[in-house]
Amino acid sequence: MGGRWQIRFNKVQPQVSNKLWEDLLLGVVGEQFTYPEEINGIVISIRNNQDTMSIWNKSGRDQEIINAIKSDIVRILGIPDSAQMFYEQFNMTEEEK
Repeated sequence: MGGRWQIRFNKVQPQVSNKLWEDLLLGVVGEQFTYPEEINGIVISIRNNQDTMSIWNKSGRDQEIINAIKSDIVRILGIPDSAQMFYEQFNMTEEEK
């Protein structure tokens, strides 16, 4: 089953999330990912103190794909040092937990 990368940004500069969202959107549409067929969707959640972007993918158990997507995200967005980035795998069986 799939998973998602989440990136959290503190609202130090309000326009940072807007620019990063635009860059991510263009990266997905322009197939700038190593495995473009793996990207299921992207989401941004705007909050008062922190914004969160999520990049959803199909293969949550393939570490090569997960790592490639992370590298692509860092390359496309030029992730700032203040960003918190982590991966969440979906639909894990009891044996995999």
